[in-house]
Amino acid sequence: MEIAAHQSFDYALFDDAETELLGCVYIDPPERAGADAEVSWWVVDDRVGTPLERDLDALVPRWIAEDWPFEHPRMIGHDITWQDWIALPPPR
Repeated sequence: MEIAAHQSFDYALFDDAETELLGCVYIDPPERAGADAEVSWWVVDDRVGTPLERDLDALVPRWIAEDWPFEHPRMIGHDITWQDWIALPPPR
């Protein structure tokens, strides 16, 4: 429902032929206090530690900062660990 309401956005990263899923980016409403969006992303296991992962790690925060209207986006798994994110209180 959040996707249809344009509250949540999911982007898939494919190879050039668009036949192999390489990763995903998620932009969601905050589930924890202190952010106006929660952003996470991943690459498939065989791409972990590769230039593709490093490029995505550089691209996503820049893309969010430059092209999205958020003031306090949280990059889960990057500027906060998943464990620390889980410990945060829910938004008010």
